[in-house]
Parts: sequence; structure tokens; C-alpha cells
Amino acid sequence: MSLAAYQDALAALLTDRAFRDAFLHDPAVARRFALDEREFRSLAEIGVPPMVQHADLLEQARVMLALKALPVTARLLGGALHRTIAPFCAAVPPQPGAEPVLLLEARRFAAFLRSDAARPLGLAPHVAEVAAYEATSFEHGGSADAWEDATRFAAANAGVGPVDIAAFATCVPVRGAHARIASFACDAPGLVAAHERGETVDRAAYAAPCTVLLVKRIGRRTPDVLRIGADVRALLERCDGRATGAEIAHALGASDALAAVHRACETLRAKNVLVYRA
Repeated sequence: MSLAAYQDALAALLTDRAFRDAFLHDPAVARRFALDEREFRSLAEIGVPPMVQHADLLEQARVMLALKALPVTARLLGGALHRTIAPFCAAVPPQPGAEPVLLLEARRFAAFLRSDAARPLGLAPHVAEVAAYEATSFEHGGSADAWEDATRFAAANAGVGPVDIAAFATCVPVRGAHARIASFACDAPGLVAAHERGETVDRAAYAAPCTVLLVKRIGRRTPDVLRIGADVRALLERCDGRATGAEIAHALGASDALAAVHRACETLRAKNVLVYRA
């Protein structure tokens, strides 16, 4: 008896709705798992109602687990939540990973809501963007790398005063893993904040796309959210530890680029987003 093949077939019955429906119609489809006759009979004799009920509970448990990290998304889905369960589980089979299951399922569910697979559900577009923001914020807030850099950058900047423009030109501005850039098709952070405050939300007021900088702070689970424009994003993407302030300013190309980059980097350094290296 091949235990691995039997376990694979049983797992497919519990997690693959299409395979389960086909098996209930004709158990012979399970022979694709190269089962011997004893294994096949054992599988075919499984009680159908308990198996279906157990499979449904597993699917619901995956979505309920994901929504623990996506509370505003759950509120926005409301009565439509039940319609997402089967399509999500069909599109995104459960796979083990090194990260916590809560994080994995939150990330997967948010990605599903943003995908083509969710379009037939007819959900409002802002729901997927809110889910993406909540999943990103949850992931970044719990990142060990972000925590380490938040601590390291705060220590490096402690007691450092303003750096003049001449010194800045030869320094290398560096952004850490604690500062993450994310973009959304609407003002998802604003929507989440409004819902958390219990406000009546006019979605039209949050329709504009936005880019944010999520900054992990020492001792805080939820990262700070700083809205940034294309110019600051371009600057931050060049703060990779390979270019001096003068080189970054030259690459960005404005006539007063060094002064503008200096001001922006000093503001970001004061917020512990950046450190300078010699």
C-alpha cells in the first residue's frame, strides 16, 4: 500500500472541489493517483455526506482565518462573503509554507480578490484594494526583517542633527526593510481608517489611486502610513546603498535636484526611514 498516494488522493477530496464532485459522480477518477485495489476500495467507501461536510468546513476555516488579518475587508464583504469561499479555494489550493498560516491565507485571499478569478463575483473594486492594504500592513507589521531595521535605523539616527547640503552630497542615503512602498488603485488606507473610526464612508472621496510608505516602528504592531508622490517614490527607490546624495540628485535630474533631494532625505531621516552611510 502506498500511503503517500492515498494521502494525496484524500487531500484532493478535501481541498479540490472539482475533483470531489467528479469523484462523487464516478470514484474511478481517483485511479489517477496510482492507488492499489485496497486503497481504491478504502477511498471509494468513504462516507459521502461527512466528507463533503468536512471539506466545506475546511474551506470556510481557510477564509475565516484569512479574515482575522483583514477585519475591514470582512465588513465590506458582508453577505457576499459566502460567495467568495468556493471560488477562492478552487483558485488557490492550500499549500504549506514556512510563514505563519494566518499570514499565508491573508495574503492569498487578498491576492485572489485582486485577481481575474474573483471578477465573476461582481465585488466592488475597492474591496480588493482594502484587502491588499490590510494584508500588506499585517505582513509588514509582523516582519522580523522590518523589526530589525526599525531598531537599527532608530539607533543610527539617535542624536544625529541636521546634515548640511555639502556633507549630504557625499553621504549614501539608505532605506531599510522597515520602510515598504505599496500602491493601491484607491485610497485604501483612508477607507480602512474611516471604517475603523466608525464613520459613514463616501467611497467617491477615496477613489483616487495612492502610493504609501509603510514604516515599521519599534514597539508598534501597526506600521505608520505616509502618503508619498511619484517624486518621493523615485527618490526612495534610488536609496539602495549604492549612490551618494549627489549621484541620486544627478540621476533625478531637476535643476535644483541636490537641494530638493537634500530636503526630502533630511525629512525622511528625521522619521527614521533613512540612514546615511559614509
